[in-house]
Amino acid sequence: MSDQAVHDIENVLRILFRESVSIERDTLERMIAFDMEWLSPSESEQAVEQFIAKGWLELNDAICHLKRSLSSTDLPLGWFPRPTHLLHPPSATQETNHSSPPRSLEKPLTQPKTIDVEQQHEQGMSAREHQTKRLFSYLARSSGLPKDELQRRSERKQHALRYLTEWMALTLIAKELGLAMDDIVAVFQ
Repeated sequence: MSDQAVHDIENVLRILFRESVSIERDTLERMIAFDMEWLSPSESEQAVEQFIAKGWLELNDAICHLKRSLSSTDLPLGWFPRPTHLLHPPSATQETNHSSPPRSLEKPLTQPKTIDVEQQHEQGMSAREHQTKRLFSYLARSSGLPKDELQRRSERKQHALRYLTEWMALTLIAKELGLAMDDIVAVFQ
């Protein structure tokens, strides 16, 4: 299987196990089918069984545990795993080339105009991280709130909504503060 399949499985598990190190099997199947809507209920059962069989998860007393540590990576807006990768995952021991992302994730949908992409990669900051930093600074200036208060509000939203990225949390905060969303959109162009 391809690096893309391994990448999909790692991202799925990263999202599902974001808040805990162990999840009941039934809860995991429900999350895949109903919370994330990646698969049907019967397919989610099959996917969890395959994750266990291929060495991604370990099952002890109906509780699933990760068998492999996962790095933290931001996902692009609208990312969705391929259902075939969930139903037929590669082995967890398969070697992958982590030095380059899968082709579908290499280029952001829109490139920021004020950022040199090569310079960005040298600094170790992705386009999404850079845009989030810009939005954070913009909100601090526009709202007059201290940065630590914005960070606290962002973390609360991410914790409450679980699958929310930092930049989306900041966008919700901007909306709550009554800032013009046209200005927020301009930050991401």
